[in-house]
Amino acid sequence: MIVPKDKKAAKLARIANVLQCPLCGTRARHNGRAIVCASSHTFAIRPTAYDFLTDELRAASGVQPTDNVSAHGYDPIALDIIARNGFVLDAGAGLRNEYFPNVVNFEIVGYETTDVLGVGERLPFADATFDAVLSLNVLEHLRDPFAAAREIVRVLRPGGELYCVWPFLQPYHGYPNHYYNATLAGLRHAFSDMDIERAEVAGAGVPVFALTWMLTWWLSALPPETAERFGAMTVRELATDPYPFLTQPFVTELPPQMQELLACANMIIARKPKQSSEP
Repeated sequence: MIVPKDKKAAKLARIANVLQCPLCGTRARHNGRAIVCASSHTFAIRPTAYDFLTDELRAASGVQPTDNVSAHGYDPIALDIIARNGFVLDAGAGLRNEYFPNVVNFEIVGYETTDVLGVGERLPFADATFDAVLSLNVLEHLRDPFAAAREIVRVLRPGGELYCVWPFLQPYHGYPNHYYNATLAGLRHAFSDMDIERAEVAGAGVPVFALTWMLTWWLSALPPETAERFGAMTVRELATDPYPFLTQPFVTELPPQMQELLACANMIIARKPKQSSEP
């Protein structure tokens, strides 16, 4: 999408007031030519984004250049959170098809919609900056997802809201790397300092997405004759778009315990305690 220059400029001006050096943790200021912290660490200002993706942080976090494009729309839960909150961080936004004035798009790739470049393990924002944080299918791509989870909690204001989706039974999908999937228990553990309001399998995380993804890839990787025989075993009906299956009994009647065991992804919605235990 094409982001209007006035909308981009207005958002970058707002972001400039909440920047923090990801290397030393001191406040970072816009001096008109670059972003500079109290320790004289200097970061570039691109025409459409602040760039905190230094060589040091790239190496520490295993970030590599990539031509892969991550582009997904917001689901209804995310849209509701964006509508209800004043200042929202989309941590690992990818290329968005909507550009909201109150959402900071944080990425490792300089897409048109990217506002700030950096790594999830060292967010370049001051403590308690955001009313809400979105982390949607991102943590599996980070070398240290637990450090990223701590950073998310740090930049949330007390009482702030988190919506996190972390894949479980998904095949490898590098962006450019894929490190760790998580069970629902693992997702809860990563945000154990939060008051978790919902922890469940929902939306595009239900098991049918894992099933169709695995079967589709399996079928596509076989030689044509073998794929034909495999597909004749009634598998081909499943190797397709999973959304039409969401109302089918073999999806809706799967017990909650089995939903968790076979989940394609897990989600939580949590809130940072108003009486924070942080020092």
